[in-house]
Amino acid sequence: MFVYSQTTSIYRNPAMLPHMRPKPSPDCFLLLVFLVLTLWCQLHHEVAQAATFEVSIISNSDDAEEESGGSLSTGNSKIELGKKLWGGFRFQNVTMPQGATITSAYVRFRAEGSNSNDTDLTVFGHDVDSAVTFSSSNKISTRTRTSASVSWQNVENWSSGSYYQSPELKTVVQEIVDRSGWASGNSMAILIRSDNSGGERLAWARDGDSSSDAVIHIEFATAPTEYFVRTDGSNSNSGTGADTSQAWQTIDYAVSNSAVDPGDIIYVMTGTYNELVTPARSGTSSQPIQLIADTDGSIFGGTGGAVTIQAPADQHAVDFGGDNYWEITGFVLSGVAGNDTLDVDNS
Repeated sequence: MFVYSQTTSIYRNPAMLPHMRPKPSPDCFLLLVFLVLTLWCQLHHEVAQAATFEVSIISNSDDAEEESGGSLSTGNSKIELGKKLWGGFRFQNVTMPQGATITSAYVRFRAEGSNSNDTDLTVFGHDVDSAVTFSSSNKISTRTRTSASVSWQNVENWSSGSYYQSPELKTVVQEIVDRSGWASGNSMAILIRSDNSGGERLAWARDGDSSSDAVIHIEFATAPTEYFVRTDGSNSNSGTGADTSQAWQTIDYAVSNSAVDPGDIIYVMTGTYNELVTPARSGTSSQPIQLIADTDGSIFGGTGGAVTIQAPADQHAVDFGGDNYWEITGFVLSGVAGNDTLDVDNS
């Protein structure tokens, strides 16, 4: 019997992984390959998926300024922050899931003019699921504001043509994406109030220069989605629960399912799976997809045990084609003499 044991990471990355095909000894009738592949993640430890999002103003009516008397303008070449009572900036198609953890957020402006007078501002968000564009019937001042706000006092001097960013706005953005009605792709509005009528910072509006308008920058993290496989499950289930009524039945169905994204985790219950597993999804270098055998029973319950992929006759147990960045932990791969149980195509 030939036993292959490894305690390192295997990336199915064509640029960095050599052709890999473990061979059995001539006298072997059964090949057991114990894969214990670990990376920086501990078993059953969820690692948040980090992402960065940026988008600029894409409609002329999505940046506006409002006078103290309520007069709203969306057609100016610049937004006079501080001089006008309100400045508003609406960003469309903000793609992040509801409840994402916001780790950083700010709005970046390009100065239309040079200003050095004292300017004090307060920044809010529009507390709504998806903000509409600015108009005489949807002014800045009349919008429901987030309870979170950020004081922007003693704004630094601005020099024409240079870029400047707001203070940290993660609490404001977090309040919006935490709304039950928030959905990825909704619109988000940032509202800036003047606290000093003598102040002034001139920011380019889209009407004045569409290449210099405001940009929102958001960094966020989401928890990976967990999927589950057990021998008494069903491939018609959602795969999102550990019980029989929710778990999938076959590993191959799980690793090929279009719902599985980079960073996600697939847990497999103890038992023997008689199938050829051919992953058809890909992770990334920073977010590999994890396929984890529940050998200790901590996920599905019970005492745990071996999780075996039994290769069909004249086939492999696991066959990687063009699928990248998988992390596989704790499986026993079993096949008949003369057949490879693991095949990695590096072409």
